[in-house]
This record gives sequence, C-alpha cells and structure tokens, in this order.
Amino acid sequence: MVRALPSPHIEIDRASAVPVYRQIADALRYRIATGDIEIGTRLPTVHEGSRLWRINLHTVRRAYAELASDGMVQMQRGRGTVVMARAPVPHTVSHDGVGAFVEWAASRAALEHGLSRAEFADLITATSPPRAAQRGVFVLECSEHQARQLAGEIARRWGVKTRGWSLEWADEPAVGPFIATYFHYNDIRRRWPHRMKDAVFVSIRPSQALGQALRKFGRRPGPVNVRLVEREETMARSIAADVSAILPSPRYKLAPQIIKGPLTRLQLEGGALYLFSPRLWASLSDKQRGRANALEVEYDIPGAEHARLAYRFGWQEQGQEQN
Repeated sequence: MVRALPSPHIEIDRASAVPVYRQIADALRYRIATGDIEIGTRLPTVHEGSRLWRINLHTVRRAYAELASDGMVQMQRGRGTVVMARAPVPHTVSHDGVGAFVEWAASRAALEHGLSRAEFADLITATSPPRAAQRGVFVLECSEHQARQLAGEIARRWGVKTRGWSLEWADEPAVGPFIATYFHYNDIRRRWPHRMKDAVFVSIRPSQALGQALRKFGRRPGPVNVRLVEREETMARSIAADVSAILPSPRYKLAPQIIKGPLTRLQLEGGALYLFSPRLWASLSDKQRGRANALEVEYDIPGAEHARLAYRFGWQEQGQEQN
C-alpha cells in the first residue's frame, strides 16, 4: 500500500554552505531513519516538492536521485518516488529525538569520512585537532583545471602543499586522505569503493566574483538570457541549480545548453550570456575566453567548510603561531 507523506514541511537554510538539494535529501533520509517516513510512503512529486519547498524542479529531482542511488527510494514513472528501504545506519535507530540524531550523525561520519564511532566521539569532544597536521593533500575534481583551482585556494588559505587530481585520469591518488566535492560522491563510490574511507567531502558554491559579473552583465535593459554550457545533461542541471541561487533578479532566464561537438564550432551570440562549466572553460580558445559574454562558473569553498577541513587535517591559517 502506498502512503502519503505525513508532513511535507522541510526547513531549508538558504544561507548554509550545504547545497539545498543535499539539505532536502538529508532531511528525508533522517525522517526515514527515525521511522517518521515509513517504507511504502510516496514522496511529493517533483512539481509538488518544487512548490512546497520553493525550489526549482532540478533541485528536487537531484535530491531524489541521491536517495535513489542509496537504494532508499525508487523513482517510477506514473507512480512517483516511493520509499523502499530504511536509511543505512549501523545500529537500530532510537525513536527518541536526541538518540535518533546521534545515530544519524554517526552514520554520516562513517559513510562520508570513514570514522568509527569511537573516532567520531573523540572528534566532537576534542579541544584541539585530533591528529598532527597533515602538510600535503590531494584535491579531486572532474577536471584538472577545477582540481587545480580548488587545490590552489586551499594552499593559499592554509599554507599547505596541495595537488589537484582529476577524475579524468585513469589511476587513483596515493594512499591517504584526500578532499573531494559532493558533486562526485557517487563517482568515487563507483570507481574506488575501497577509497571511500579516505574521502573528505566538502560543499562548494559559485564564487562571489561570478555573482558580481552576473550583476554587471544585467545592467542592460530587458531580459537576460543565460546559457549554461556543458557536455553532460546531469552535470549541466546540477550547475544550473547552483547558479540559479545567485541570479540577481527574475530577469535572468537560465537554460542549459548541451554541446556534443568541438567547442570551436560554438557560436556565442551577442545577446546572450554564456556560462561555461570549469572543465569546458579550460578547453576554450583564448579568443572565446576573451569574449565579454563568456564567463566561467567558478566555484570556491565556503568559510565554514574551510574551517572543517582545517580541523580535520590540523591546519592553521597563514600567520598563526603554533601553540
């Protein structure tokens, strides 16, 4: 028997560094784990979720896709999205609110960072970094260009040795912890399941510089047609969801544009603004990058995520003295 969702309300923190789709997925995952949402429950349709949570369709769809990839829900044509399994927690979840939260947090620590319960307890009760500072770290992304950008950001902030590592490469990084973005959680799980314990995942967001460039382009009157150029539809939708959150006004009309052929054939029409994913931006010619209506969707790591990385690896900001 298919049941309706008991209470569809979900609190969304739009100022959080955590992407909205992940907030939705984690909120539903928590309610499934605690038994508030039972197996067999039908979640709101993508359109219903968009209206209820005041977010775009792609964000709802991405949240559901993440739950589906974990085997917790099944997305069926004509039947909607139905809960199929409980959240993957290591022990029976207490129905007490605090106990359920602790179980959920411990399961996420194990899943995302490979922490045992004892390590997790030590981490949250520690008054100083739990290990000696790690002076070098790999930063993984889908392209060498993006990996180098994020690695450089971390190196400048913390004065540590970093190296970008691209998922375009066939081999894997050397043994030890590495940093990766939530964009590629499933990529790493599929390719290197034995390395999930080494992955430290972080959220990223479109840079402030991109927001400023968008506002500058929008000074002209009338609608602003923005095209998000990518080779893969799924990635285009994910990036478009991120960019949608920083569009200065409803005048901006954003649409993905999937390109299959050589980028040299892409004609940049003067009336539109073209946003390129980082990996495509690196493949453009100097002439194309020099166009006034061509921008890279640059990402950076929010301050809260930087602080979490520093705590995890025992780093201190440049100029701070060691205790």
